[in-house]
Amino acid sequence: MLFIDLDGFKHINDTMGHEVGDQILTKTAQRISAVCSQNEYKCRWGGDEFLLLTDYNCKDKTNDFANKIISAITQVHSNSHYKAGIGATIGIAFYPEHGSDLDELILNADMAMYHQKRINRGKISYFDDNLRMQLERIRRLNDRLSFAVQDGSLSLVFQPIIDSNTNFPSSVEALLRWQMDGEPVLPDEFIPIAEQYGMISEIGLWVLKNACIQGLEFQRIIPDLSISVNVSVMQLQGQKFVVEVADILRKLSFPADKLHIEITESVFAKDKSTFLSTVKSLQELGARISIDDFGTGYSSLSSMLDIGVDIVKIDKTFIQDVDKKGLSIVNAVVQMASSLSFDVVAEGVETIDQSEKLYSLGVSHLQGYYFSKPLDASSLCAYLESIKKAS
Repeated sequence: MLFIDLDGFKHINDTMGHEVGDQILTKTAQRISAVCSQNEYKCRWGGDEFLLLTDYNCKDKTNDFANKIISAITQVHSNSHYKAGIGATIGIAFYPEHGSDLDELILNADMAMYHQKRINRGKISYFDDNLRMQLERIRRLNDRLSFAVQDGSLSLVFQPIIDSNTNFPSSVEALLRWQMDGEPVLPDEFIPIAEQYGMISEIGLWVLKNACIQGLEFQRIIPDLSISVNVSVMQLQGQKFVVEVADILRKLSFPADKLHIEITESVFAKDKSTFLSTVKSLQELGARISIDDFGTGYSSLSSMLDIGVDIVKIDKTFIQDVDKKGLSIVNAVVQMASSLSFDVVAEGVETIDQSEKLYSLGVSHLQGYYFSKPLDASSLCAYLESIKKAS
């Protein structure tokens, strides 16, 4: 059973209209039929999805057949009025290993297809028991995550960012944590689920609001302390995001210049003009913009210049390699900072040697386990009190 899903079809419908979309669906059906022999059963399953049921000979022949389907579908569609291209992702399930009836085969081939879409579109994926377990966990996490804001299972921890000239914390980064039935679930696992299933905006606003609430408590100890909050690409795409940020700042009377919005370089790989507009609007509120994990994503120096970035955080992989190739990266960023007037934060500082080397290179701020692990709010208050007394 081959479950075929078109890639990019929604964009065709949205930009060229449903009449063009219908024509492309018809041509796609014709192209699939042209690849098939008389032995395949085929149908349009719904929307932009198609099913093929065919005899199994060996995996190599199945691969060849599925790749021919993808190749045929991805040929450009054109006539005198439009030119459009789409792709296809295929999930495959076998009878009887993956299902004893048609419904189960379709379901499992569908699972394999969506799994492949999450990883890399335009390819083939086979259903197996490991995938079943992964998908069951994703489904469970998705179900529980949808109630995480309401049931109180989300929490924040905070990691200090140290001014390398004073050895005094200048800001703290808010980091999201989730406990599901007592099991800690890593952000790398649940954040993509929140993004995929449309929960990231609600969760992101919860993080922003609670980070600012806690930040006001921290500022009673150290008045100039800033709060750094990570924001996803999908949040930045939201039309109301800037208004929501402004509303939180206003209702809490949180000083906008003490809010650092952390974004990753990947935003520049999307709709650059939209993101630049959003970021500029955030800066107009008074918030500072920080580029997180610098050097690992879509590096765009021109975009950084367009924004007027306030802070660049060098990814920890370069810090751990600071005695070798990482040294060149750190040096380059520090030199840029001096001419473009942005602050530099080195993430993942774990040893005194790294700290001293980075300070000697002119890195203005340091963050990592050498100074402090992420702490809950009460522990961070105690940490700040001790730092304040020591000073």
